[in-house]
Amino acid sequence: MTELLRVDQISPNEVVVSTPLEIAFDHSIGVMNRLGKVKKSDRASQFIEGRVKYGFQSVKVRLSFV
Repeated sequence: MTELLRVDQISPNEVVVSTPLEIAFDHSIGVMNRLGKVKKSDRASQFIEGRVKYGFQSVKVRLSFV
């Protein structure tokens, strides 16, 4: 079942996802896999690192959950 997530943009590089951590973490890994590649993820430290394409370049991305 697909759940709708409420996402509010706070600044150009910060968003708030109004959902429990586990759901947000799983959803974010899925999004990162669709946009690029997940290089490292750690639920205990609450972060995901990966690379996504931006034009012709590959960009490092780090998602932190607080």
